[in-house]
Amino acid sequence: MLYCDLLKTQACQDINWDYWFDSAKQLEVDHPTTARQLTPEEMSYIKGRKGDGPLSKIRTSRHDLLVRFTTEIRRRGYTYRTEQSHEQARLTLPITHKYFHPLKTMSYKPCP
Repeated sequence: MLYCDLLKTQACQDINWDYWFDSAKQLEVDHPTTARQLTPEEMSYIKGRKGDGPLSKIRTSRHDLLVRFTTEIRRRGYTYRTEQSHEQARLTLPITHKYFHPLKTMSYKPCP
């Protein structure tokens, strides 16, 4: 829209900008483009309140650990998608290990 104000071309004048502004929808709080505006504490709280499954229980019980983890990920400058995938991996690990012991299910053979 800024370019249209500067250029003042006929194509920009023909666009119904009020329609586009009114039809736009608000992004969710944890949407990847806006989630970085929240602190790790706020983000963890919002994610914990969203669901009631096993991940939510782990997120609530390990809140401080997840906040420290998220803070470190952001300090290193990783993208939000990377932050999400690492967090998911950390959350699902206790659930997976509840059913399968990692040392008993791995087939480890030392090199000769």
